[in-house]
Amino acid sequence: MRVLVVGVTGLIGSAIAARLSTLGHAIIGASRGTPKPGLVPMTYVSIDVAHAIGWLPHLVGIDAVVNCAGVFQDSPRDWTEGVHAKGAAALFAACVRASVRRVVHISAIGIERDAPTPFSRSKLAGDWALMALDLDWIILRPSVVWMQMHMRDLAAQATHESTSLPPEYHRMFWMWFAFGFPAFASVLGIFWLRSLGRASHWDSSQ
Repeated sequence: MRVLVVGVTGLIGSAIAARLSTLGHAIIGASRGTPKPGLVPMTYVSIDVAHAIGWLPHLVGIDAVVNCAGVFQDSPRDWTEGVHAKGAAALFAACVRASVRRVVHISAIGIERDAPTPFSRSKLAGDWALMALDLDWIILRPSVVWMQMHMRDLAAQATHESTSLPPEYHRMFWMWFAFGFPAFASVLGIFWLRSLGRASHWDSSQ
């Protein structure tokens, strides 16, 4: 299959692209960043998800899309609403127009809590945008992302107070490192189990 991996230069995107490549699938990677040396062979598309409106040309011949694009907080360079909500919605709508039915969307755990942040609000808006469409979608909310957010907050607090990183940060880091491997395996496992389960439906509809 030809798989478009959005956010391919990120931690999750690069791992998924590498695994899909080893399984023999053709990777089309999209990101605003520059591919790192040693990244899997792919056709690379430089695109800023937050402001992208021209997805259709990049979906020609695509069999499935995996959206891993994400930022942790707003900054002069990053825009949570643009990446997680507006950009994701534009991508998903383009999938409908291009008849790319298979979409895997990486969200985050805890985004429906009572005290939302710009990160959680925008992530949830992106989830809703996908769920509203007639696509064969999967939304994954790995806990690894929550750990990254918590470590970010601890690091920001330490920087603000001019103190060393607390023991909780180091404990969380090693938990994140350990959980990362099964989390990636779960993402791929769910994706391919669903693909196998719907194979006959997709084949008959083409």
